[in-house]
Amino acid sequence: MTILSLFDGMSCGQIALRDMGIKIDKYYASEVDKFAIQNTMYNFPDTVQLGDVREIDARQNHRLRIIIEAGYLNRPNWHITAHDSPAIIAAKGKALGRNEQVARLLIQCAEWFARDTEAIHVRVEPTRPLTKHWKGANHKITHQELINLPQINIQATRTNQEERDAALLALAAATYVI
Repeated sequence: MTILSLFDGMSCGQIALRDMGIKIDKYYASEVDKFAIQNTMYNFPDTVQLGDVREIDARQNHRLRIIIEAGYLNRPNWHITAHDSPAIIAAKGKALGRNEQVARLLIQCAEWFARDTEAIHVRVEPTRPLTKHWKGANHKITHQELINLPQINIQATRTNQEERDAALLALAAATYVI
């Protein structure tokens, strides 16, 4: 799997992928903070540092795939109950709108990056959230279910829901059947 991390910091994405046992073929990082870069290069010396995101050398011939989970592609599901007050319903609607706005802005940013760096061959893919059919709360995947998937070799004894969702999204994008 090839990863592009914009505003990489100390490569927390690389740390999470490593801890979940996901093999990284190539990891491209865009970061400007010299201390964060030093930390990344100490822990992950194979990281390809691209520098400032605004100055990435478009002459390099890279192929990148940017996958953004776009929940707004699904039919809205507010989880409204009969006991919800109008204020609670309004707060749920506001949160749903905020999530959609963030996803659309991320897609817009990725598309700008793709246009501005034509030689890098960037493909932006807004992706529907995966169907939740697992045994955990709200049918989300549990840590135990994730570590039982044959494609994953997780060394971590615990994972949070964001890590599990990201792992499923990465597996689905890599065309593994999950």
